[in-house]
Amino acid sequence: MKKTIILSLLLFIGAKTFLIAQDPLASFTVQRDLTKIEASLSTGGRALLASEKKEYDQLRIKSYQFSPNRCMNYPLTSLESLMKEDISPSLLQRNTESNLAKLPTIKRAFEAKGIKWNPLWLIDLMTIDWTKYLIGAAGCTLNTSILTPVKDQGNCGSCWAFAAGAAYEHAYKLVYGGVKDISEQDILSCGVNCSGENAGSCSGGFEYKALDYLLCTGVAIESAYPYTATGGTEAACIRSPKSSSIAGWVKIGTSYPSNDMVKCAIANYGAVTTAVYAKGWSGYGGGVMDAYPNGSADLVSSSGATINHAVTIVGWCDAKGAWIVKNSWGSDWGPHRGYCYVKYGYYNINARVYAALPNP
Repeated sequence: MKKTIILSLLLFIGAKTFLIAQDPLASFTVQRDLTKIEASLSTGGRALLASEKKEYDQLRIKSYQFSPNRCMNYPLTSLESLMKEDISPSLLQRNTESNLAKLPTIKRAFEAKGIKWNPLWLIDLMTIDWTKYLIGAAGCTLNTSILTPVKDQGNCGSCWAFAAGAAYEHAYKLVYGGVKDISEQDILSCGVNCSGENAGSCSGGFEYKALDYLLCTGVAIESAYPYTATGGTEAACIRSPKSSSIAGWVKIGTSYPSNDMVKCAIANYGAVTTAVYAKGWSGYGGGVMDAYPNGSADLVSSSGATINHAVTIVGWCDAKGAWIVKNSWGSDWGPHRGYCYVKYGYYNINARVYAALPNP
């Protein structure tokens, strides 16, 4: 059975991903007027630029460049948005059991619409022994056909909602070929999990609770509830039709799943959410971010590994030893229209990895 599942997965990966040599983001790269960007910064933005430039200059080892970005007008203290994960093993077990119980019904619904069902979509990938199967491909892997536009969370710690929303949008495009632009404002203002617990606010939130909201309630599209970077109103929550939803969500592995397991999830779902510690990210100017390895003193607090931001991993590049990451600080963050490279095993990446399967 396991070999059959693996074969299905490998066939699916071969059919659904594009292998790109060396630099997948080359076509995304734009020449920016850095002088103009710096001039556009607020007083606070210029202070942050100077502070981060000083810190960058003191780094002994680095493979990335530094440059001003407009997101510096919103210091990281305003963008910090991840609460300490409170997901319990029993909740994960219930989620997995629920997914497995729904498989036959969801499979029939997909096949009735002519959509080929992948048996791994709602199965806990921890059940597969990935030490025997190498998912990574030589070179770089990025399915450019399913990328959706980079968004801007603004001066609101709502990256948890944007990461969950991006995972949904990429998965929808992968499975159905169409485009769904869902409302992060709906997730931010209205989101509660299946137990009725608040998913978060501009002061922080949980990606899995946002996905739970999409599972049990559904979410409005962007045009029905546009983003305002504020808490929103209950009236807007009630009148916004929840026209999009998911069949289930999956936590990939443990707190820090292996790179091969994350690659497998990206190939299956199109993208995954991950938590990171975005130390120095405001001044990203290109290259592979590699200043702070996991476990270093810079990434650990008295309560353990530190995380303060959520992003979406959309691909990988073994040639660079890095993930291809989609941020939510606008398309003018960095030279790659809002995308970047983050070295494997740095910035606490691979923490809290989730994926979603959209409904037809």
